[in-house]
Amino acid sequence: MSDKNKSDGGNVVQLRAPKAGRASEKKWGKQVMDLGFCIVPSLLLRAQQRLGLNPTQLAVLMQLCDFWWEDARKPHPGKKLLAERLGLSE
Repeated sequence: MSDKNKSDGGNVVQLRAPKAGRASEKKWGKQVMDLGFCIVPSLLLRAQQRLGLNPTQLAVLMQLCDFWWEDARKPHPGKKLLAERLGLSE
C-alpha cells in the first residue's frame, strides 16, 4: 500500500474479507486454484435433466463456461479444442 492510500483518511473500501478469498484455496488447494477456476451456476447442475441436457451436452456447456469471462464477449473455442478436452471426435 502506498503512502497516498494510507493518507486518504480511511476512504478505501475493502471489497471482500481476506479470509473469504482463501475459502476455495482451503477447499481445493493453492496449486489447483493457481491453475484457474470457472464460475458455473448451480442451476445448470441441479436442473440438468429438466433442461434436457445429456452428459455430453453438459460437459460441452461446462467447457464453454471455462472460456466465458466477459459477458459481452461470448466464448467460441474451436471444435478441435473442445474435442481434445473432452476426448470426443469433432
